[in-house]
Amino acid sequence: ASPALAQTAAEVDDDAIIVTAQRRAEMLEHVPMTVNVVTSESLAANNINNMRELANVTSGYTMNAGGGIPQPAIRGITTVINGNFENNVALYVDGLYQPWAHALNVDLPNLDSIQILKGPQGTLYGRNSTGGALLLTTITPGDVWQGKAEATYAKYNDIRVNGYVAGPINDRIGISIGGYFRDSDGYMKLASRTTPGATKGHATPIRQDDMRAKVKGQLTDALTATLAYSYTHIKDSRSN
Repeated sequence: ASPALAQTAAEVDDDAIIVTAQRRAEMLEHVPMTVNVVTSESLAANNINNMRELANVTSGYTMNAGGGIPQPAIRGITTVINGNFENNVALYVDGLYQPWAHALNVDLPNLDSIQILKGPQGTLYGRNSTGGALLLTTITPGDVWQGKAEATYAKYNDIRVNGYVAGPINDRIGISIGGYFRDSDGYMKLASRTTPGATKGHATPIRQDDMRAKVKGQLTDALTATLAYSYTHIKDSRSN
C-alpha cells in the first residue's frame, strides 16, 4: 500500500509508513505485529467503496454477512451469531470503539487510512478483538481546503451520494465534515397475493444516512483539542 502518514506523527522520511497500531505513532517496521495499511489513495485507485471490497487489496481479511449484519473475519476468526452482537474483530473509528457491527455497512467518504491488525489484540483493543482489529482514521482538517463528492446509481434503484470537505477556518481552528446517503429498493421482491408468479413491490428496501464532523483547535502553542461528532442511521429490513 502507499505510505500512510499519520497527522500526529513527527517528521520522518516521505517513504516511511506511520501506524498507530500500538496507540502511538511509530514506523511500521518497528511494530512487532502484522499490520496492513491502506491509504485513501489506494482505496481510490482500486475503486474500494466499502469494507467488503477491502478484501481485494489485503490478504487474510474477508467480510460476509448474515442478512444485513456484516461479519468481518481476520485469519478465519469471526462469529457465527447473527444480530446486534459485538463481533470478534474490533472496529475503531478515530480511536473510538464502535460496538455495533452495522457501522461496517456504511461507506466512509472521508477516510484517511485503514489499518488492519491481524491476530489477537486484547491487550490494547479489548476482549472483542480475538481475530484482530480494524482501525479507521478519517481526514483531519489541515492547512489547506480539500474535498470530494460522488454520486452513483445502480440497479434496484440503488442511489448513493457521499462527500466531504475539510480545511482551516482561521490560523487556529479547522473543520472537517463528511456525509453519506443511500436509498435502494433492495434485490428481494414481494410475491403477488393474487397472481401466481408475479411480484408486487420490494421486500427489503435499504436506507442509510451517515454524517461525521471534526473541529480541531490549537488552544495554545502546546495544546491541541479535537471535538468529533458521529451520526449513523440504518434502516435495513434484511435483518431485524
